[in-house]
Amino acid sequence: MGLPQRALVLALLSLTSALRVQNEEESSTSQRLSGKVIGPLAQGRDAIFEFMEDAGAQACTDTRRPLKLFARSTIAGICVGCGGLLCSSVGGDMGIPFWAPGGGLQRLAFGAIGFPLSILMVSLSGASAFTANLALAANALRKGRATVRNALALLGITYAGCFTGAGIVAGVAVAGDLPGCVPATAIAAHKLKLSALQTFVRGIGGGWLISCAVTFAISAMKMGGSIIDIIVAIWFPISTYVISDFEHCLANFFFMLTALFRQNARGDDLFKLKDVVCNFVWSTLGNVVGAGVIGGTLLPMACGPESIVVGPTMSVHEASPSDEVTSNAVVKDGR
Repeated sequence: MGLPQRALVLALLSLTSALRVQNEEESSTSQRLSGKVIGPLAQGRDAIFEFMEDAGAQACTDTRRPLKLFARSTIAGICVGCGGLLCSSVGGDMGIPFWAPGGGLQRLAFGAIGFPLSILMVSLSGASAFTANLALAANALRKGRATVRNALALLGITYAGCFTGAGIVAGVAVAGDLPGCVPATAIAAHKLKLSALQTFVRGIGGGWLISCAVTFAISAMKMGGSIIDIIVAIWFPISTYVISDFEHCLANFFFMLTALFRQNARGDDLFKLKDVVCNFVWSTLGNVVGAGVIGGTLLPMACGPESIVVGPTMSVHEASPSDEVTSNAVVKDGR
């Protein structure tokens, strides 16, 4: 065997050894994360909900430093406001309103460019957003890792902080007469035409999809995913929520405050404060149901590590730290 052939064989042997070691390390890590020996699919899904539970417990303990929590949620509101300004400047300013029939391309541009950036900035910066905390706090309460008092304090502080942050961006946009102000005002008018029921129902869809994006983004970061993994985890749920014209109370903060500030600067009287407050109330309640009840309670109950199918008997098993689950376990999927 010549020198080139020997070198090729050695390289292949080295590569095989390295891959074997990597696979063993990944298997050990995933088993450690889940606390039990289960199949690869179950390991990944279990880890997602364990990360979600840990993040919720940590978020509720952040209330011990309320000023810092308020500052972090203000940053989250600024991120959301920047996303609203961006999508208003692009998809919201393409001639045909994105909510009008035949405005599919406008909806695509409006959803693809703007709010995915907001959630990405919130996730990477460690800011604390109200809607994400709805899901995290609900799951922490369900698992007994947070008190009702801490959860309510978390939601109250972050709601106020996000309102402040979105208001800062709205004020800057109006003071600078940025191009996104006019379409943002039109978007606010569109939202105020919705009934209370429509706003509430749309808020459920928005809250659910946002909670999914945040949960998946947290998991991607905790699992050591690349920036592409994090973007993909965020982009699809968030773009779906925006393109579908669901409601998000934090985004509405930006749109409504921009309209009110611009109205005040121009001396108009098109937007009534009581209508704006009504929109805030019903979109928030919808987000509570979508993110808190569905995303933070029903999702981990239905798909989390508590219910799995074990072995060839296909019997339902409640997982606990003392359980020893065989390696041929799969996630329960109804089949």
